[in-house]
Amino acid sequence: MVDFYRHDIPSWMDGTESLSANEYRAYHVICQLLYLNEGPIALNERGIAGRCNMRLDHFRAAVNGLCQKGKLKVADGVVFNDRCERELELIRLNRKHAAKGGRASSRRAKSSSTPILDASSEILDASFEIQAASSEILSAPSTLVTDDKLLKNNEAHRAALPQKASLREESIGEELTLLTRTCTREEPGGRPSKAERDAAFDELKACYPKREGTQDWPKARTVFDRAIAAGSTPEEIIRGASLYAAAVRRRGDEGTRFVKQARSWLNGRLWEEMNEQAAPVGGPSVPPGWPRNLPDPETCFSAWSRGQWPGSWGAPPDLPSTRVPADVVAQWQARRAERVAA
Repeated sequence: MVDFYRHDIPSWMDGTESLSANEYRAYHVICQLLYLNEGPIALNERGIAGRCNMRLDHFRAAVNGLCQKGKLKVADGVVFNDRCERELELIRLNRKHAAKGGRASSRRAKSSSTPILDASSEILDASFEIQAASSEILSAPSTLVTDDKLLKNNEAHRAALPQKASLREESIGEELTLLTRTCTREEPGGRPSKAERDAAFDELKACYPKREGTQDWPKARTVFDRAIAAGSTPEEIIRGASLYAAAVRRRGDEGTRFVKQARSWLNGRLWEEMNEQAAPVGGPSVPPGWPRNLPDPETCFSAWSRGQWPGSWGAPPDLPSTRVPADVVAQWQARRAERVAA
């Protein structure tokens, strides 16, 4: 079975340009089957039509059209293609001389009396024979696409065929860029890395208010990443979500259908609206020294007083390792004591 073969793109495009959509599909599938079978195949109309995802009558019409155009030949229920036969013959010739080269290497290993030049000469003769056969069968002395091997029917209004070498250089440059980013785990333009975005999205999920129904978090993550790529910071999005959660709780809407779905909330960039409403003129909405990755103090106090302090915020205010400043913790404890007493 041939699992890899040479594909001459300009010749293929020139040779299939006049085919209809059904003819092109049938021709492509039949050629693949010829290579896999390494020779002619039985014209199993139903089976091949199914492989082409075509109705049987459409497949038969396509095969008839291909035979009339000389692309295929059918005889005694067997279909074959002259070009495929020539290329398969070249593949068999390559295999034959590859085996000869292996036997020559084995003989050199077994007997040091065999001159190295003789084996080299045999391998060189094989390579020259393959090259000659390739030139005769495929009329392609070089495997690279050069200026004289462009599409024959390539008028100005059609897509140009660039040189293969330039495409290869661009591909290598892109692969090196991707490899560099993967190794350094950094994003261009100083944006957060994937690990940082993952942690920030977990914080967002923890502080966003619960609702009746799904939040559609997978699609919300897509919108979240798109917002970060557009220049927004995880901190401002999380802060806006915390402010939105506090507003929802004040209205008594948490856990109801009146809470916006996270995906819709992010898609509407509503964190900007929440942050603008909460920001006083001339100063920030959080006290100096407040931890950067925590929501605003009121949201944190509300979550702590209900016993719903998320793990992504670090240790709760009851523990010494908490990130909440000590003076704020003291104020919260006094407020909670007043609530209990009332």
